[in-house]
Amino acid sequence: MSAVFTVSALFGCGGSRKYTVDDIIAFHTSCYGMESNPVYAFALRKQDENWLFSASCWVKSREDCYTSFSSFPIPTEEAEEFLEILREEDELGRLRKYRNPIRIFNAADAPMRSSGITFTDGNSIDKETELCGRAVDCLRDLADRYYEAAEKAEPLEDVDGITDRSVYFTDFSLAGGRRINSSLPVPDELNCCLYGLAGARFLTEVNISRSCMDHSSSYSFSLEKTEDNWFLSFDCAADCVGYHTNAEKIPVDTEEAEEILRIVRERRLASDVLSYEAPSESDVYVLDETTYNTSFAFSDGSSVHAPISAGRELTDAFYSLAGKKIKK
Repeated sequence: MSAVFTVSALFGCGGSRKYTVDDIIAFHTSCYGMESNPVYAFALRKQDENWLFSASCWVKSREDCYTSFSSFPIPTEEAEEFLEILREEDELGRLRKYRNPIRIFNAADAPMRSSGITFTDGNSIDKETELCGRAVDCLRDLADRYYEAAEKAEPLEDVDGITDRSVYFTDFSLAGGRRINSSLPVPDELNCCLYGLAGARFLTEVNISRSCMDHSSSYSFSLEKTEDNWFLSFDCAADCVGYHTNAEKIPVDTEEAEEILRIVRERRLASDVLSYEAPSESDVYVLDETTYNTSFAFSDGSSVHAPISAGRELTDAFYSLAGKKIKK
């Protein structure tokens, strides 16, 4: 899901102006691990005189409850409380001075952290680091306080087309009886509610591939829907160590196709693809680097793709399905 906040430079803002917390109109921070959902992802942006809060994280007050919501209006004083923490901890100065690491090897299981701030003149800072603990705790408290109202406010059932990447709120009720009527766009990095939950219902094609120096570990799988029928194509070593077998458009049962779609849906893989951002040019890659590609096509003719792994669960499901067809 391009980022909703402009990334202008890796080494700080353009020009010589010294920005303060009062110049901030938007920010985002996130931490991703091995799971498809982020450990946490928060965003706060100012639209007109309103502050809009987005969050994806585990709820503090409930066990085993994960929430994800976008652009929910919060009282100005609560946004200012967060900004005051940034001021007291001098997070703006720290982000300005922070230098993104130059990677020779990318560890697949290393947490991915990022934080970014956009200012009133459109300039921004975006760095591969997390905010201070106080700031993250404040955001978790906000998510805990508003997740129930925010989740009820998002009309997912009324989404007409998967290509529309905006969710529109027609009415909000705030504490004290105040109401806001407005149309608010969903931040791109948090639109997993659309593509992750609803997207799998409209899928017509799932493609994943891996290419590496070890040919037996390379693979290519495709599940494609034609009218009401599903077909499997693949090029892989069924036992992951032997010779490759390839096949084109082998019919598969609806139940077999549904297992693939279930994984895509539960892992919100379409959301991961849409939210992919290319690494900075400062990253260094070795010549024998393994490359991945994951793509999806939808019933309205749209498609999304990214050079990322689809994950072990989906890959194993494709290998299992291909193995069944080879034996037949």
